[in-house]
Parts: sequence; structure tokens; C-alpha cells
Amino acid sequence: RVASLRHGGGRTLAAADAGIDDRSTAGGLMSTIRFRYEGVRYEVEVVRDGDVLTITHEGTAYRVELEPEVAPAAATPAPAPTPAPAAPSPTPTPTPAPAAAGPGVLPAPMTGTVKEVKVAAGEQVSAGQLVVVMEAMKMDIDVTATAAGTVAEVHASPGDNRAAGQPLLTIQ
Repeated sequence: RVASLRHGGGRTLAAADAGIDDRSTAGGLMSTIRFRYEGVRYEVEVVRDGDVLTITHEGTAYRVELEPEVAPAAATPAPAPTPAPAAPSPTPTPTPAPAAAGPGVLPAPMTGTVKEVKVAAGEQVSAGQLVVVMEAMKMDIDVTATAAGTVAEVHASPGDNRAAGQPLLTIQ
């Protein structure tokens, strides 16, 4: 059994294997506490009468008044939040595809990482041909040529991050 006592200077003394005998008396609940601290054996008697303790050690009685316990702040439940009035649901509007940066520019269809560029500058491509593979949300996104032509410029390399609408290729 472990007992703890607050000692002068606010130190808490803990004594393992303390002996504690509790019994009721006419004056309240009395406890005899025996413990060893720093090699010295102590025995004190404590009588509690309401909020007053009388602690007797070696024939000297000490009167201690207990302070009322303060309930923890969490013991009082917080009031339930008042729900906000429901806002009218907006009418969904279709999101337009990202605009190309100019004529013949093939933009990134969504934000992601360029995984592969399947064509090089000067290469002929046909409409619908796979030209870039992007990765977004751990999925591969195939980007195809929107028109037939010649790849004039490659604006991205594998590993590049592109936001939706940023140019990947220019096809003329």
C-alpha cells in the first residue's frame, strides 16, 4: 500500500508499504498511518471531523482545515451547439473543362503528376492518340491528342506536377 503526505515546502512524501488502520471514533474517522521516509519510521494519527483534520505526531497535535474540492471543469457538460439554419442548396453548375493556354495547347485534365510522355517534339500524332499518362489519387489518367498534327513543343517531363489547365503539349 502506498501513502502520501504533503510535507513542509509543498513536497509530497510517498511511502511504499505504509500501514494504515482506519476506525471510527466519537470525534470522526481516525486513521493510524505508519510509514518509513528516508530510512526513518514515522507513525501519525489522523482524525477527520468534517473538513477538519487533527494530525498527531509524537504527542503534538496539528489542526488542519481542508479546502473544499473544486470540481474539474470537464465535469460540467458543455451545452449542445445550436445547429445553424440550413442554407439553400445551390443549383449545381457544370464545371467547364480547363481552357487551353492557347491554340493547339493540350492542357492537363486534372491536377496530378506526369508519369509518362509518350511523344516527342516533331512527332506526328492522330486525334485520340495517347500522348501523356498522368497519375492522380493513385490512378493513371490517359491524356489523348484532341486533334491530329505535329507535336510542336513538350511542356512537361515525367515527375513534373501539373495543375489542371497547365499545358502539357502544343500540337500544330
